[in-house]
Amino acid sequence: MVAKVPITRTDIMHACDLMEDVAVAYSFNKIPRAVAPVRCVGAQQPLSKLTDLMRNELCQAGWTEALTFALCSHDEAFAHMRRQDDGQTAAVIANPKTTDFQICRASLLPGLFKTLGTNKSNPLPWRLFEVSDTVKLDPTADTGASNRRRLGIAFADSNSSGFEVLHGLVERVFLMLAVPADAYGLRHTSDPSFFEGRCAELYLKPSGRVVGLFGTVHPEVLGNFDLPYPTSAAEIDLQAFL
Repeated sequence: MVAKVPITRTDIMHACDLMEDVAVAYSFNKIPRAVAPVRCVGAQQPLSKLTDLMRNELCQAGWTEALTFALCSHDEAFAHMRRQDDGQTAAVIANPKTTDFQICRASLLPGLFKTLGTNKSNPLPWRLFEVSDTVKLDPTADTGASNRRRLGIAFADSNSSGFEVLHGLVERVFLMLAVPADAYGLRHTSDPSFFEGRCAELYLKPSGRVVGLFGTVHPEVLGNFDLPYPTSAAEIDLQAFL
């Protein structure tokens, strides 16, 4: 069958438009309905569901959620955090338009610190968290980099770094993740972004896999992000619990 479309019918651009006109003229109610051979049930992705549940728990605990940029400057990710760029961690933008967006963030903490530093007028204590993706180079991925859903937490107060407050929230996070107390542990570690002796890593038993880090932020890092108060921070890999 050949159909010619008059010049006045500018709404017909494809064969399916002709089929629609025929169906309307014939009446959709007269067309027999057939059950699709494939049935799919829609549901939320497990990672998205876990993310939403964690956001609700932290908000109910009295913390404020932040949403920062997925891109950051090279200095914010490394120099300001007192970390060295090994060239095998951050995905670098080939032609960045500004110095603020040079690489894909490999950690949520620089964004949280920058947010606190530009909102110093808020009442103390500062309780901030973010649940978002980070990007790291991954030779096994098709794109050369892979996303990881992580949880970042920052606490600051005028008279205390709040290390014990952050420790309690980390324990609460593991409780909400239904991780038994004997299935994870804490051990001392060294990280240039944190005070020596007040930094710990979270690991799963018995594999020993490290899934998080928390501690009291180093004074140089506080100065780099213009933070006037003692601060403690944590970062946990949520995707490891799926």
